[in-house]
Amino acid sequence: ALIGLPNDATNEGRALLVLQQEGLITLSEDAGITATINDIVDNPKNLQFSEMEAAQLPLRLADLDMAVINGNYAIDAGLSMDDALAVESADGEAAQAYVNVLAVEEGREDDPAIQALAAALCSDEVKAFIDENYNGAVVAVF
Repeated sequence: ALIGLPNDATNEGRALLVLQQEGLITLSEDAGITATINDIVDNPKNLQFSEMEAAQLPLRLADLDMAVINGNYAIDAGLSMDDALAVESADGEAAQAYVNVLAVEEGREDDPAIQALAAALCSDEVKAFIDENYNGAVVAVF
């Protein structure tokens, strides 16, 4: 089978971790989130890989047997969670490393406006919005 993978360092590592999570490949123990296809130590199904720009994966899906597609590109292409064979585990190494964060200029951490924004972003209402609008393609980890 020919598997499409994102060719940028961050997303290729994440894609390979998903394939490992699903038992399709084994990566070297020290590969981590920066894994490349060179870190594959076991490929029992003899999968072949086609690396390409992440945004191209949904467009090229018809030419592939399978692709590991970033959520934002999958959503933009009209794909849904029902189309997915597997999803990156929310508690996996990559999902934990690449969560969105609220960052502020040093010294503004206690600014009331920043605190209000942080509270709003981590509210039950925002979590419900994410759950209702993204149908599992985006997961709140707060």
